[in-house]
Amino acid sequence: MRIQLSSLFIWLTIAASNVLALDTDAVRKLATGDSDERTTAIAALLAEGDTRARDVMQALTNSELFVAGERILIVRADQTIDALTGEIVTPVPEQREEVGINNRLRRELGGAIAALDLVSPDTKRRRAAIDALGDNADPSVLPLVKKAMQIESDPKMKSALGLVQAKLEIKSPDRNTRLAAIKMLGESDAAATKTLLLAVLERNADGSYVETDSDLRNAAE
Repeated sequence: MRIQLSSLFIWLTIAASNVLALDTDAVRKLATGDSDERTTAIAALLAEGDTRARDVMQALTNSELFVAGERILIVRADQTIDALTGEIVTPVPEQREEVGINNRLRRELGGAIAALDLVSPDTKRRRAAIDALGDNADPSVLPLVKKAMQIESDPKMKSALGLVQAKLEIKSPDRNTRLAAIKMLGESDAAATKTLLLAVLERNADGSYVETDSDLRNAAE
């Protein structure tokens, strides 16, 4: 019971710290910016790890995000919320424009939503997020993966998070980081991790190794 209460306290602390953290400039760019600005906005919101950003991204995915003058609104059947302040808006402005997205942005949002779920207080949501990221995690989610690793109390999910982190860090420019990632992946029986390790052992056309560091190659064998 003590462990459960401790874990709950951690998640509540994260939620409380997020109240002041939402990057309003990033939310505006997500709603009104061009394609590159919106991609940058997603990365900025991910780096912040604000759980309210998930609601905005989910609203955008569900065609529930609107612009009404200077306001960014989440318009749902039961209520309308100001995306920047969290305040309930009533009456709903008649003059509003739905924020549209293309397929590329939809994919980026899907990955970002999964990443933000890594720090959700809901265990099922965290587990689903780890499964969703699996072998398809984008490097931009690494800060959130590390944050989740620090606060995750479930041993199995923490282990799965470690693999996600290793899959991302195996491409790190830092040698020690790569070595640690290779060792972590070497402990897994998953086929996808074996593929990553085999890539470390690839050779050039002349027979020389692509990876010149013998310690890294030895760890991958």
